[in-house]
Amino acid sequence: MKSSAQTIAELGLYAIQGALAERCSTPLGAMRVASRPISLPRDALESEFAIVREALLLEAEAEALPLGGVTDLREAAQRAEKGAILDPSDLIRIGVALFAFEQAREFLAKRAPAYPRLREIAERLPQRRSLASRLDRSFDAAGALSDQASPALKSTRARRLALDRQLRERFDSLVREPAVSSKLQEPYFSIRDGRYVIPISSSHQAAIAGIVHGASQTGLTLFVEPASLVEFGNSLALAKAKEFEETSRILADLSRAVGADAPAISDGIEAIARLDEMLAVAKLAAQMRASIPDLVASSEPMELRALRHPRLALEQKEVIPSDLRLAPGSALVISGPNAGGKTICLTAVGLTSLIALSGLPIPAGSGSRIPCFSRIHAVVGDHQDLTKGLSTFSGHLERLRAILSEVDAEALVLVDEIAAGTDPREGAALAIAVIEAMLARGATVLVTTHLDALKAMAFRDQRFHNARVGFDSNRMVPIYRLESGLPGTSSPIAIARAVGLSTEVCTRAEELASDTGSDLAKALEAVASEQARLDSIRAVLESESQLLAQRRSEMEAQTAAFTKSRGEQLARFRGDLSAELQRARTQIRDLIDALKTKPSKEALTKAARDIARRIDSQPDGSRTDPDIGSIQVGDTARHLDFAAPVEVLAIDGDIATVSMGGMHTRVRLSQLAPGTQNASIGRAHPGNQEAEEFGDAVADVRGNRGEEAIAEVDKFVNRLAVAGRREGRIIHGHGQNVLKAMVRNYLKASPLIESFRPGERGEGGDGVTVFVM
Repeated sequence: MKSSAQTIAELGLYAIQGALAERCSTPLGAMRVASRPISLPRDALESEFAIVREALLLEAEAEALPLGGVTDLREAAQRAEKGAILDPSDLIRIGVALFAFEQAREFLAKRAPAYPRLREIAERLPQRRSLASRLDRSFDAAGALSDQASPALKSTRARRLALDRQLRERFDSLVREPAVSSKLQEPYFSIRDGRYVIPISSSHQAAIAGIVHGASQTGLTLFVEPASLVEFGNSLALAKAKEFEETSRILADLSRAVGADAPAISDGIEAIARLDEMLAVAKLAAQMRASIPDLVASSEPMELRALRHPRLALEQKEVIPSDLRLAPGSALVISGPNAGGKTICLTAVGLTSLIALSGLPIPAGSGSRIPCFSRIHAVVGDHQDLTKGLSTFSGHLERLRAILSEVDAEALVLVDEIAAGTDPREGAALAIAVIEAMLARGATVLVTTHLDALKAMAFRDQRFHNARVGFDSNRMVPIYRLESGLPGTSSPIAIARAVGLSTEVCTRAEELASDTGSDLAKALEAVASEQARLDSIRAVLESESQLLAQRRSEMEAQTAAFTKSRGEQLARFRGDLSAELQRARTQIRDLIDALKTKPSKEALTKAARDIARRIDSQPDGSRTDPDIGSIQVGDTARHLDFAAPVEVLAIDGDIATVSMGGMHTRVRLSQLAPGTQNASIGRAHPGNQEAEEFGDAVADVRGNRGEEAIAEVDKFVNRLAVAGRREGRIIHGHGQNVLKAMVRNYLKASPLIESFRPGERGEGGDGVTVFVM
């Protein structure tokens, strides 16, 4: 991607780079940030963002990667490689860097599974513990070679210190001797050219034999090394020479060791800088609450979710986020009042794109999509150039001309107040023509404007789209939020009131505006007003829809709970009934076996009485509730306990006399279910034609409330199950589909139902549900 330095400066990328450099732990990282490329190829950007993701995870940890104390030592390492002897300061800094290399590498090695890409960078850090330890022990805290550097240094240094101490003692004694002190200019001794001397008045030079090592500026004082101490001074000078020789040898030896590892050290320095850079990116992203965007081809739309201006996010200011979507070959026309945030929205899009294409997270929501533009052009601010005799408008046109010469389908163009500062009618025409030329080449364009004709283009050309930033006339403050779909009004009079212009002037301005305002401006205001009304209605409808959905959810939950409870009750009932039937069958088999063994009329009568007593002893609560009113004398009914047909011989109240297997017995009507003759299992509403057409297995729950309807359906299904029926129909109607949904939810959850379907055309259609058990 190519962008001019002017575009980069106007959009504010240098401020972001500066903030990134401030968050580096080392000068190396800051230097790398300063040279960071503005744009990378898409595959390189994807790789960069993969590393950034790891850095963000690492930033969230309590422990920080140890990088402190490393400086740029590549030049020193290269000199050592060529045979130069390094200064102690360079050697000390190299030792510090080697320890940092080892610590950083070990830190990431322990966390390798979570940070494979950062670990790969850390693998470039050389492990030279032996050299680092040698450099560390060779120097003391003051930066001088320590006695541990070598035994020879320790020995020669001890001798030099002993000689120095002895020589000082002798000079101290000498200057106190009366014969000497009277000849001294001052009672002290000093050092000249590495030799101890005493200051003697020039008039007494002959009184003390020795070597003159200098004189004062006036010549009145001579600095003399007494002859009696010259040999002692020679011994000290020789000791110093030996110490210097050993010191030079040690520095040369250490420098050779560094030179041997110079390539590895230089690579380690670059790796440390890279790690520092990525951690700085993570720190900046965390402070800006930024996320990694999805990179798409320049032929795909840009989509920014919850976008905040990067510089405002950097300052951690609370701003209203905006959403934006714009396809290539289309233009977004941003309008609204002065100081309403048009330029902020424009530069936010441009700067965010620059940041993303530099491999940095953006202050926008996850899922934001940034096309890989090949060029970003921005025209923001005053372009007056007095050296070329250009006015602001002329400078503006010069920038537009330059952009038109380069713009293509992979370009993003941002123009603030396009074609402003001239006649509004011709300025609007010029702006439209320039934008059309850019769109014809496939560019993605964003402009800000106060020109009504440009705002109206969205109603004439589908490539143009309006967006606005508003002004709250009640609070007299701008609204820094981008709203897509409608143009904004400039609101100059409202802003004039806000800044304190007199009421008289503002009122007169309103009168003049009402007389001279363009029809287009009035139409746009009407559209904006209507949109506000529709937004209000939509908000009410959305609220009601949410309430309805909540109630539907609650009803479905109640239905499910009821169905579950009834299913559990039915399961318990069936279990109890099955056990009771098994006991009864066992007793009947015992009676039959007894009759076969000793057949007699008395035994048969006794068996009938036992069976009747057994049946009469069943509790009423253990039975289902069949439609006993439909059982008539002469009908063939079904005995619920024995799952066998019986013939109804007589009915006395709720007791029926039946014939079962040649035996007559008395049973309760609640123990019988209608058989195939004259049976009516469904409870259809009287006179209901649909119920009559569906026959006897029909339940009509229309007009019932939800819970009442489900209770009726539950009873109906249970009666069919007891009667051994396989199919049934439920009439629920259409209505608002709530009752239908509850019925079908019940059938879906019931353990008795194998399947169900809407009724066919001849069965009542979707107002009926047919089920199979």
